[in-house]
Amino acid sequence: MSKTKLFLFHTGNKYKSRLSKVIKTQGIDCWLFLGKNALLRHEIGENYLKDIYRINISKKLSESQHNNLNDYLDYIDNLEKNTGKELWWSSYLSWKNPWISMFYLRFTQMDVFKKIVFEDREGKKNVLVIIEEYVLFESISFLCKSKNQFDVYLSFSNISLIKFKKYIWSYLKRVLLIIKYIIQNYKNKKIFKYNLFNFRKRKEDNLVILPTFIDARSFRSGDYKDPFLGKLFEENIFNNKHVVIIPIVVSASEDQLILFNQWLTKKCFSVLFLFQTASIPEMIVSNFTNLFPPSLRSKYEDFLGYNVNYLINWEKLEDWSNFSMQSLFISKFSKKIEINKNKKILIYPFENQKWERVLLYEMKKRNEIYCIGLQNAPCPKLSTRFYFLKIG
Repeated sequence: MSKTKLFLFHTGNKYKSRLSKVIKTQGIDCWLFLGKNALLRHEIGENYLKDIYRINISKKLSESQHNNLNDYLDYIDNLEKNTGKELWWSSYLSWKNPWISMFYLRFTQMDVFKKIVFEDREGKKNVLVIIEEYVLFESISFLCKSKNQFDVYLSFSNISLIKFKKYIWSYLKRVLLIIKYIIQNYKNKKIFKYNLFNFRKRKEDNLVILPTFIDARSFRSGDYKDPFLGKLFEENIFNNKHVVIIPIVVSASEDQLILFNQWLTKKCFSVLFLFQTASIPEMIVSNFTNLFPPSLRSKYEDFLGYNVNYLINWEKLEDWSNFSMQSLFISKFSKKIEINKNKKILIYPFENQKWERVLLYEMKKRNEIYCIGLQNAPCPKLSTRFYFLKIG
């Protein structure tokens, strides 16, 4: 009896001609899509596979995400404990943030693939699996080869080109970031001339430090209103203290920043943009300290019976490619704030993000700072960034 034919198809660039050839020559009985781009799935279904049965993975994906959650959290926590590196948890993988780290989504897609194709493909013989990301394609290919239950056919785009783009972007971003900060520093001095925080002038003040985000949500009413910590400003809890707003993320036009500055003036607050804490030479040095791609694992890495080595390596590569100097800025800020010898309070919107963990790591070295995290949003179970390290 002949084996089931399994066609693993990675979309990538210029997938259309490859996909048309597979459909015309291989007699596909059913197909499923693994990826996060619903528009791509719809386009492929409507234009190429409209008359072929599609296996809907939604229910099984949701079940996998809920059923494997505790094992995933324990696995990441064990990696954090055993890595031996103090700042390992500032990486994408340990972040546990499903909007940033794609590790858990990719793993559950592997799990769903196995359950459908190996256990419940409804008697279909020729199965086409369309995979959006190469790293998932690579992981599933390894899974199929290790099981040896199917005749497996592979169709994929050029992985060398994919990795090359990540290398180029990483190096280009290092240059663009410095240019961006130079331009932004000039604009900030113009817009926030009288409200920029000065470490020396405020060294005798009692400080309240408030990291926050400035984006479209901040200007819904037409004026500026902090969507995260705004309720704090409605109470008179900052008497005899000087408030310093630290925008962690700024996604606002110049006109919106002027509105923000007017709000600062009205409240008698200061603003500190973290990149102000580092000089251009320090930024350049930071760029060159992590210039080469990370060393990648070569051994089998088991998680619940799956080899997740490819997923971990891809997370490390993405982390390096999306270069950021935020950790440098936070470190410089925490050192400069020591010039103020009074007790300081830091209140931040708790989401267990990378910048928070780096900030708290730096603040622990300095006894004069009290840190308070305020959870500002509901916590659905699958929002894994709200889970603390359980292993002491």
